[in-house]
Amino acid sequence: MAKDDGHSMSQTSVLPKHHQVYLVLRQQIADGVWTADEPMPAEVQLADIFGVSRITIRKAMERSTSKAACNAVGAGEHLQG
Repeated sequence: MAKDDGHSMSQTSVLPKHHQVYLVLRQQIADGVWTADEPMPAEVQLADIFGVSRITIRKAMERSTSKAACNAVGAGEHLQG
């Protein structure tokens, strides 16, 4: 389950879904919704939360890791501390 309601996706946006997910996750990280000491939900859970495929979530997370927002640890993602 999402930590807040800030995960709504625009059905009319010209941005790819993975970029929309990335932007929402980035904002949640900036707002302190996700912290370095707790794992983020697994891809399948995030896919359900956002109503997208796991591939879309994976692309968003790859973008996040390339931006050094989080890194893969085990089954979940952890933010850089």
